[in-house]
Amino acid sequence: MYDRIDEIKERVKKNPKLVEEHERILKEPEILLQTDSKSQKAFLKGFFDFHGSIYMDENDHFILSIRSKNTKKIEVAKQILANCNIHSLVFHQQHPKKLGEPSRLLIVGFPDIVEFDKVIGIENPELDQRYQTAFENFIKKENFLERIKK
Repeated sequence: MYDRIDEIKERVKKNPKLVEEHERILKEPEILLQTDSKSQKAFLKGFFDFHGSIYMDENDHFILSIRSKNTKKIEVAKQILANCNIHSLVFHQQHPKKLGEPSRLLIVGFPDIVEFDKVIGIENPELDQRYQTAFENFIKKENFLERIKK
C-alpha cells in the first residue's frame, strides 16, 4: 500500500481503543452519522482510499466509485456525501447468480468529483494520480468542444 500504513500502526499502538471503535463502526456504520463532520469526512477519505477508484467511462463520464459488500457503509457514505452537498448514486447487486457482489456508490460528473476532492480529499497517491489524469483529460475534452463550437 502506501507509507501511511506505518503511521496508522503507530496510532493504534498508542491508542488501542481505535481498534474497538473501528470494529464497532464495521458492525454499525450508521453511528458515524452521529459524529462530527470532521470524523465523517475522515471516514469517507479512508473508505475511498481503500475501496475506491476513479476513471472515465466509454461515454467520457468522469466517475468516482466506491465498492463494498457492506451495504450499510455504502448507504452511510451516501448520506455523508449528501450532507456535504455532493450528489451520488448507489447500486446494489440484485442478480441472483451474483450474490455477494459488492454494492457501488458512484459520483458521476466533474463538479461533484471536484467538490469531493476539495471537501473530502484524496490521499492515496495512486488514486490521486488517476484523478489528476482524468481531470486533465476532461479539461482537454472540454477545451476541444469549446473550440469546435466557435
